[in-house]
Amino acid sequence: MKTAIYMSVNTWADYKSEPILLSEQTRLCRDYMKNQSELKKVGTYTDRNSTRDRIRELELLLKELENRRVECIVTSTVQSLFEYSSEASYYIRQVLVPSGARLIGIVDNFDTDMENWEELLKSVLRKGRVGKGGKGKQKN
Repeated sequence: MKTAIYMSVNTWADYKSEPILLSEQTRLCRDYMKNQSELKKVGTYTDRNSTRDRIRELELLLKELENRRVECIVTSTVQSLFEYSSEASYYIRQVLVPSGARLIGIVDNFDTDMENWEELLKSVLRKGRVGKGGKGKQKN
């Protein structure tokens, strides 16, 4: 399966969590890929800053997915993909999965190839959500 690695310093704006350092994301993705013989790495996409221009590499990756040059995305965590949890939820449910693309979030133990991926996504979306008072709610 043609696989791209995506790394970003981004974390959801509507959640209270620290981003994983790029060096740690690199290590996580490298170690994960070593044990996945069915995944063939075809590229690495890294958004290095947190400004609005930060999604340049993500946009390129999504274009590669659309053109079927990439079939799977491996990322350290689902939170690194998009700026907001609702945006991540939308793209995963309405774009990636229906197109046949696979998404793997290593730290989240998330994989759209699993039968219960929607339950796993709900769990990821609940973790660390910022409430009205600005404090994180921990639901497990």
